[in-house]
Amino acid sequence: PEQPLDRIAILPFRDVSEGGQLAHVADGLAATLTDRLTGIGRLSIVSPSTTRQLAGVPFDSIGRALNVGALVGATVARSGDRLRVHVELIDARTTTTLATSTLEQEQGDLFALLDSMATSVEWMLREQLGHQVELRAIEHETENQRAWELVQMARETRNGVASTDDPMAGLTHALRYLDEALRLDPDYVRAWIERSRTFHAMAFRQPDNAMAMLDSAEA
Repeated sequence: PEQPLDRIAILPFRDVSEGGQLAHVADGLAATLTDRLTGIGRLSIVSPSTTRQLAGVPFDSIGRALNVGALVGATVARSGDRLRVHVELIDARTTTTLATSTLEQEQGDLFALLDSMATSVEWMLREQLGHQVELRAIEHETENQRAWELVQMARETRNGVASTDDPMAGLTHALRYLDEALRLDPDYVRAWIERSRTFHAMAFRQPDNAMAMLDSAEA
C-alpha cells in the first residue's frame, strides 16, 4: 500500500529554547535518531536533510510527496539546567498524533538523553506497527560531550552558510569548532570527517585556491 506506516520521515527537530541556543543539539538528536533507525528490519527512513527542504509544508503533503506513512518530530527546550525533548509520532496520512513522549535530562548528560529518546521512539514504533522494532545499538563516537556539541555546531554553521552574505566566514567559523573538538578528542572520527567536508565546501567557493583547500581536507 502507498504511504505504509513503516516508511518514516524524520522531521528536523525544532529548537524552542529562549534565544534559539539549542539548534545544534536539536540537529544532533535528529541525526542520531536517523542513524539508529536506518537499516532496521522493514523500516524505511527518510532523513532530516530531505524533510528540511519541505519546511512549512503540511504533514499530509509531506507524506504524499515522500510516500511515507509516519513522521517523527520533536521540540527541544531548556528548563533550568535540564533539557526537555518532546517527541511525536504522527500519521502522515491523517496528520493524527499517534504517540508522544516527553524526556528530561541534565544538560551535562546529553548522551543519556540521546539513548532515552531512541528507546522511547523504539517503543512508540513497536506499539503502532504491531511488530518488533529494535534500534541498532550505536556506540557514541566520542566520550567527550563538549566535542560532540562542537561538531553539531560546526555542521549547523556549515549548512547555514548559503543564506549568509559571507559564506567563507561561516565556514572558517565551522573549522574553529572542529579544531576545538579535535583538540578535546583527537580520535573523534566524525570531527575529522566534518573537517574534510568543510574544506571541500571552501574549495567549491574559492576555485582559485581550491587545490590548497583540498590538500587541507586530506591532511
